[in-house]
Amino acid sequence: LKENVYKILLTRSPEILGMFVFPKNIKVPLNSSCEIKVIVNKNYQLYRPVLFIKRHKENSWIKITDMFTEDTSVGRIYKYRIENLSTKIYYKIKFRGVSTKIFTIKPIVFPTITQLKIEVHPPEYTKMKPYILESFNETKYLYGSRLNFSGTINKNIGKIKMWFNGKYYGINFNKKNEF
Repeated sequence: LKENVYKILLTRSPEILGMFVFPKNIKVPLNSSCEIKVIVNKNYQLYRPVLFIKRHKENSWIKITDMFTEDTSVGRIYKYRIENLSTKIYYKIKFRGVSTKIFTIKPIVFPTITQLKIEVHPPEYTKMKPYILESFNETKYLYGSRLNFSGTINKNIGKIKMWFNGKYYGINFNKKNEF
């Protein structure tokens, strides 16, 4: 094979010679934004990348030719921003007549503690009654107190550990995502 044909066919995994794509496959917070960047090497600035986007469960690709450009010492950067990601997006770049593989931007719900209670049982010698804290911001307790944590998380996350006073502690969840 000629050197140029060899480079085009055998060195693109998944980028095409002279072009780099970011972020490739990525998970982002639900309803957030994401920016697709295509960096074209200075030696290939004669060519312009074309972005193709498609939403999950849609059949047709949308051709995006109008991307924000920025010249740098490395080459030209093409940017396209997607706002309020609420569904999976697929995209690919066509450059010099060759397409990249299909990349995915997947919005996900990150685990969040939606309710928290810390039951504090002070040491016996204090004669203090147990009390409940409902925030990590107000965690005040005496040395030797026994703490019971309970709360709810917004999604099933399986197994989780908590780092507390230099040790990991396993947290058990029920079927309602309560711990």
